[in-house]
Amino acid sequence: MDLLVELTKYKQLSTINLSHSFAVRSSPELPFLKTNPLEVSTLLSITKPFYHHVKAFSPCLKALDLTNIPLNDESIRYLIRLEGLEALGLSGSALTTQGMKYLATHAVFKSTLKCLKLCFTEQLTDDCLQYISQFPHLTELDLWGTKLTLPALLSLMSYETESKTVVARLPLKSLRVSDAVFSALLSHHASYQFRHSPALLPLVQLAQDPSQVSSLSRSDVVEQLKVHQLFYPDIFLNLKTEELTAKLEQILIVRLKEEKLWSLL
Repeated sequence: MDLLVELTKYKQLSTINLSHSFAVRSSPELPFLKTNPLEVSTLLSITKPFYHHVKAFSPCLKALDLTNIPLNDESIRYLIRLEGLEALGLSGSALTTQGMKYLATHAVFKSTLKCLKLCFTEQLTDDCLQYISQFPHLTELDLWGTKLTLPALLSLMSYETESKTVVARLPLKSLRVSDAVFSALLSHHASYQFRHSPALLPLVQLAQDPSQVSSLSRSDVVEQLKVHQLFYPDIFLNLKTEELTAKLEQILIVRLKEEKLWSLL
């Protein structure tokens, strides 16, 4: 658009917010619900200047907010040349997992991006996390209103066997998740923190060092799994001894990952 071409004259711009100019909202109560979508040609005209006139924006431009603009994968790909970009807001866009893959593969700002806002990008699937993880310096990630699941989000955490600790695959300092994921994390966190039953206390201690599971008897493993069924209904107990032990250790590692995730919220 002419407005964006006009902005190329200002070569020291560090922040551009286009959400008030091009966003499509239905009501204040549902700010991310899009109606009367913009024409494809209009969407492309919003982002093409960042590609064709990249030298006018990069590397001074550090933050670009495109919140509530229903950009699709085709229009978003024109952002890949913004060298030095540190914050990108794509909340309320039509970005898909394929579009996220394209950004992770081709964006020159992959090594500088620190903040990524993806609220209500409802077409993103769990698979997108493997591409988000390829932005190695992300410290702030906003996934509120998405359909990403808790098991998928736990893939952002890694269990280190030698140190017996969980570390984040990204240097995240702030993470916002969907209400469903938050509720699940809160339920598990509260249950382990405040339910001081005799059966649960050994479980809390085990959760600090899952490797201790191998020293438990079969009956102790079964008892601990029974307690875990309160929080993880999908646990089955009709397994062989070796499988029971592995299952308990796996669940304990999941607990550690959940607590690490919880600490970022």
